[in-house]
Amino acid sequence: MSIRYLLKDGYLRLRGWFLRLFFVPGRIKCIKPEQVTSIAVIRIDRIGDVVASLPAVRALKSIFPQAKLAMVVPLSLVPLLENIPGIDRLIPYRGFWGTVNVLRKEGFYLITDLLMDYTLKTALLVFLSRPAVSAGFDISGRGRLFNVALKPVPGQKRMCECLMDIPRELAVLSGGDSGLAADALPRIFLSDEDNSFADDFLKTRAVEKGELIVGVAPGGKFPSQRWGIRNFAALADKISDKHKARIILIANSQERKSAGKLASLLTPHPLMAVGLPLNRLAAIISRMGLMVCNNSGPLHIAAALGVPTVSTMGPTVPYLWHPAGERNSVIRKDLSCSPCSKAFCSRHKCMSSITVKEMEEAVGALLGRTGKP
Repeated sequence: MSIRYLLKDGYLRLRGWFLRLFFVPGRIKCIKPEQVTSIAVIRIDRIGDVVASLPAVRALKSIFPQAKLAMVVPLSLVPLLENIPGIDRLIPYRGFWGTVNVLRKEGFYLITDLLMDYTLKTALLVFLSRPAVSAGFDISGRGRLFNVALKPVPGQKRMCECLMDIPRELAVLSGGDSGLAADALPRIFLSDEDNSFADDFLKTRAVEKGELIVGVAPGGKFPSQRWGIRNFAALADKISDKHKARIILIANSQERKSAGKLASLLTPHPLMAVGLPLNRLAAIISRMGLMVCNNSGPLHIAAALGVPTVSTMGPTVPYLWHPAGERNSVIRKDLSCSPCSKAFCSRHKCMSSITVKEMEEAVGALLGRTGKP
């Protein structure tokens, strides 16, 4: 057991003791549905986390249909969520105290924190916003900051399914049924303007109607989540040659350099979709026959659009972050050290052990001999 792990464990134990000593929440035993006129959902982290939260947001709206529902998200994610049914308003996260002040001023009756982790930031944000009802997961004592707190239920469920436990609990407290509709699949919806942009993007690049388009997204939040650039290059060339596919490289602004390096290795030169707003990127992804990527934001956007995917997975907990829906193939190695959830790894064996051949076979299984998904 590493010193780093022991220090983290000691910190969490000490923090839990402190929270239990100084925070005594008034637990709520029932909620009058007619009083819930406004809801705020806090989700200020990454793309995949936000996408995984959409079924829970949809469920909250079904429990309290009369309530105006707002979602607090990073500014960059606002365009991606503007057409999601049930979200009445998007509040860009502009810093901790600025967001606390906005939520206090708005006076939301119910605020939910959908983070299923031990960090305190969002739990404190909810607590300091002073809603009548606050709900979130109780991990390492953070549940002391909510008046509806849930321990994560053990079991190998996808993250989007885990997050449904919060609306289920709120449904019970409001006199409803805990058996909410079992539809826990994230869905993203596009505007007519976004669709027109995607059509124009492909037309101006001479992509023929009916031509197979395969997206390749080599990025990932942490280095430990990224498969090698040369591996992606070899795979993309094989897909282009065998399936007669047009390759589109997907990357955000911070990944521009690595995307350029990958593009330089490919023959023929790929189309580039780099640094686009997420709504426009999603529209382009929706035109693809397949997305090939690491466990990253583009993966979960593609899955939420119903686009088949082939992805790598290394240090990530597989049952939590396997993309939701059908026709999603994940290649990973079941090693003794994985999943470790580390951001950095000197050995990186879980990712370096994934071969181009394995990925190519998964692509072939989804595309078939005809090259059609």
